[in-house]
Amino acid sequence: MRRSLVVSLVLLTACGEQQQSCDLGPWTPDDPPVTQDPRALAVATTGAGPGRITFVNSNPVPGSTLAGCGPTVAACTGRLKIVFNVRPDGDLHGQRLRVSLFTESQARLECASTVFDLAAGQTFPVEVSCPASPADAATPFRVATMIMETGAGANRIEQDWNVPFVFGP
Repeated sequence: MRRSLVVSLVLLTACGEQQQSCDLGPWTPDDPPVTQDPRALAVATTGAGPGRITFVNSNPVPGSTLAGCGPTVAACTGRLKIVFNVRPDGDLHGQRLRVSLFTESQARLECASTVFDLAAGQTFPVEVSCPASPADAATPFRVATMIMETGAGANRIEQDWNVPFVFGP
């Protein structure tokens, strides 16, 4: 009893941080070990623009399968929650962090954050929940790459990653 109380308090403390999401979902039992830093499983590739977007964490961690989606990603009972730090070199007003998840065959799933404002040089964690509606992609949807972007024109910031996730039937 005492041990479960201590574990619960530790989890509540960890989930209370601004940049973490602790929603529970239907992950499969073959998820990667939690002891590995999830940032090591999201491999940054190309980036461009006046600022930086960095991967903070995800729930579930990269390499996991979100099960119970049925024939399309739209029917998933759980959501993939991904947190990124956004640090623009110039002010961003009324922006969304747009996330595109691609399979190896280039099938695409779109997700977006809520609207945010961010001053130049300020770093702020932004959470994106996937899938967003509509999400008519067929399952299994095996994510191979992910592209994040925000801003427009000369203020557009983009970062790409190789990262594995699966939305399963």
